[in-house]
Amino acid sequence: MPEEAHPNYYLDKLHDVRIIRYFFFFLLGGGGAVGPFLNLFLARQGLDGVRIGWILALGSFITLLAAPFWTRIHSENRRPLFYLQFSLLLSALISLILADQTAFLWLTLVYAIRVFFSAGHIPVADILALQITEGTGQEYGSVRWWGSFGWAAIVLVTGWIIQQTSLKSAFYLYAFFMIIVLFLLGQIRIPPIALPAANRGKTSGYLQLFGRIFRTPVLFGLSLMLLIIGVGNLGILQFETLFLDQLGAKESLIGIAGMVSSVVEIAGMPLADKLIRKKKPLFVLLISLAMNCFLRLLVYLFPSVFMIILARAAGGIAFSFYTVALIKCISIHTEAAETGMVLMFLTIVIPSFINILFTPVAGYIYDTAGPHNLYLISVAGYLIGYFVLRFFRKATSQQA
Repeated sequence: MPEEAHPNYYLDKLHDVRIIRYFFFFLLGGGGAVGPFLNLFLARQGLDGVRIGWILALGSFITLLAAPFWTRIHSENRRPLFYLQFSLLLSALISLILADQTAFLWLTLVYAIRVFFSAGHIPVADILALQITEGTGQEYGSVRWWGSFGWAAIVLVTGWIIQQTSLKSAFYLYAFFMIIVLFLLGQIRIPPIALPAANRGKTSGYLQLFGRIFRTPVLFGLSLMLLIIGVGNLGILQFETLFLDQLGAKESLIGIAGMVSSVVEIAGMPLADKLIRKKKPLFVLLISLAMNCFLRLLVYLFPSVFMIILARAAGGIAFSFYTVALIKCISIHTEAAETGMVLMFLTIVIPSFINILFTPVAGYIYDTAGPHNLYLISVAGYLIGYFVLRFFRKATSQQA
């Protein structure tokens, strides 16, 4: 809505900025109620690494199909927030059903349905944050900061609750927080406006999207880098929690390990905003890759619960730099009509593609070679990704 047609436009925008911050707190925090404990939950149902890998790979395949669907709805439908609320409600209800499953087949089926309804939450949340903060002087990092705060607080509490009750509690908490998020969306005063019909073709179609990415060196370089580090880091992302369990960490300590990064991100997100204002986003991305490479190497050389938690804490700065710089790169090098689909492709489709092809492989490596060797693979991935990104940074220095 034009500002001149809305006398309280700027005040409403500031109100919506506050709402989207609370939204990120409970959305990412609610995800933190389940995320750090999902693999542990599956392992406690008697599944080995390979079967866990197949479940996660199927979920990634569903995400590959569902994320573009939800992104298009948000960009093109006249009531995008209604459909986001609908998906939040269904993901909450299905999570309650998942908590009671024990058989491999039912775990796989219910998890896949849950993933379908939750696949668009993060990319749509990022798009919402960019739309709502536009014209307010607020940066994306100032919103994403609240997600890190929510993750830190809720993961810590969830770990303690699980230790006192059972792993099912994680799913109950997730459902509760998704209901809160659903109602928060109803408080937004200036909802997103659907794209004009003439622009809608820009948001759909993988062939068009691939062509756009291949023609833009920055986006192509980012895609290649994400593919390399995603493959290298997959085993750690999926099985580090189980490694902690093997090393003797209790559920509450696993909860602490899952939230320490987010505590550091509370300071790291504003720092990333400030650094990006002085340096270019690709430079900040390079710093994050170098930091992650060093931290993975430390855990490989000195494997212990303490070192994993220390690496995760320091990794909060690297993650902050990575997340804010990546979103900034995408928004700078895309038009408004295509930002959502490019964002979805880089942050959802590429990781999902990696999970589909390589999660069972990572599960096999975990079962046969042990989790320790997964860190060396991660080091190699970050190292190669760093040099790939440096190459494209030089080739596109005037654009970045």
